Amino acid sequence: MDRTEPTASRASGLERTSGSAGLEPCSGRDPWLDNTRLVAAVLIVVMHVAGPAMASSGTLYELWFASWPLRVPLFALVAGYFSSAEPLRGRRAVSLLRNVLGVYVAADLLATLLEWLTGRGFSYTPVHPPFALWFLLALFWWRSLLPLLAHVKHLGVLAVVGSLGAGFVESIGHGYSASRALVFFPLFLLGWYLRRVRARELVERAWVRAAGWAVLAGVLGVGVLLGPEISRRAFAMRSSYPGEGFLEQLPYAGVRAALLVFGVAGALALLAVVPRRRLPWVTYLGQGGMYIYVLHALVILGTDFRASAWYARIDSVPEMLALMAAAVVGACLLASPPVRWATRWLVQPRYTWPYREEPPGVREASSSGPEKDREQLA
Repeated sequence: MDRTEPTASRASGLERTSGSAGLEPCSGRDPWLDNTRLVAAVLIVVMHVAGPAMASSGTLYELWFASWPLRVPLFALVAGYFSSAEPLRGRRAVSLLRNVLGVYVAADLLATLLEWLTGRGFSYTPVHPPFALWFLLALFWWRSLLPLLAHVKHLGVLAVVGSLGAGFVESIGHGYSASRALVFFPLFLLGWYLRRVRARELVERAWVRAAGWAVLAGVLGVGVLLGPEISRRAFAMRSSYPGEGFLEQLPYAGVRAALLVFGVAGALALLAVVPRRRLPWVTYLGQGGMYIYVLHALVILGTDFRASAWYARIDSVPEMLALMAAAVVGACLLASPPVRWATRWLVQPRYTWPYREEPPGVREASSSGPEKDREQLA
């Protein structure tokens, strides 16, 4: 980012809390990351719209696998880039509660109401995130734990161990987004690390851009050729490994490790080749990446068009391309000014009335001074 993240303080006040939708804690914008976020968000929408038709008909199904690194892995990496390990106080704590967890709870409830209104019953279970909304809950865990886990040595290695090890524990599954939060945590950490090492300056070098194009081409080729040979369940990362016992499950841990490398390579390659300058409309729409992500999930859950008869008949390349083009247009519309204005209350809420500027007792503890604290501990 061009500007560093502001440090929360008592003087800031809740009335100045950022209206961020959860991916960026600061007001400074970098066109490079906004452009990247638009690519990831649009691809997520396209594959959520066209993916089931691709799977049932086999038409252009390879694109689903080839584009996977440029979707959730890239979104998790960018989210980490926008994150901070500073203590959660003041505005940062309020932003996390309101603009990540609060948005998840509200969007989950709204999705449940939409399903109920369309005759599919009422079942509000926020413990089990519906459809794409799992990412919001995972983002809450990542942002909440980073200030604590940043004190742990060799965190990257431990995160990879946790990502692979989660598949051996059957109880770690879809509930609370536990499995995906653990699996994609290394990518989130990688994004956080890239900001610390000033990756923005690195991608300005010509050889990095050339290498990025080469790696991206390789990733897409591998996805097209080998992706269909791997189960969609392995890409989902939402449940434990199949099989009974450690030895039977061990090969699936190898598959997960390969997929994580695949995702990291594709995400880093795209970061290297995405334009770093401000592009008309593209950069603006990228700033609304969270609108695209949250609202597209509500549209798909509310309309349930993927269960319709016309959708089931899509089985040719022209029809699939038309469906994908419609998804691209729809994704861009979700980040357009009118839609953002109408849904800001949901995606970028700014209310402050439920929150305190400081937790009770903070001022008393700080005014007592370190000597007094040590006396109490003794």
